[in-house]
Amino acid sequence: MTKYHYLRHTYGTLMAEQNTPTHLLCNQMGHGNIHITQLYYLAVSETGVDVLKQNLNNL
Repeated sequence: MTKYHYLRHTYGTLMAEQNTPTHLLCNQMGHGNIHITQLYYLAVSETGVDVLKQNLNNL
């Protein structure tokens, strides 16, 4: 993987963590399929896990 790819992944992850709408993030990342965006950028992140834990505690 090139350094450019790491920067791209960091950008996508940070944008996803800031609740960028999936369809806009998909467009920004140049993905032809929204499922690719969901798989790589909306998967598990530290922020997402924290939100999940908080939501579970609120149940």
